[in-house]
Amino acid sequence: MTEITLGIKGMTCQMCVRHVREALEKLKGVDRADVDLQKKEARITYDETKASVDEMRKAVKEAGYEPL
Repeated sequence: MTEITLGIKGMTCQMCVRHVREALEKLKGVDRADVDLQKKEARITYDETKASVDEMRKAVKEAGYEPL
């Protein structure tokens, strides 16, 4: 498993955190996404043979937020 931290712009509440977490955890290969509202970031644990950072950025964007 690999872990990355992805900055996320546009989160303002716990519902935003939930939307981002669910969007990321739906991706094949993503094991866990810990989203922090204060730090405006997500720590993602994933299998790099099944998921890519580009897919994660796309999922965050489609959920309505801006990946950094």
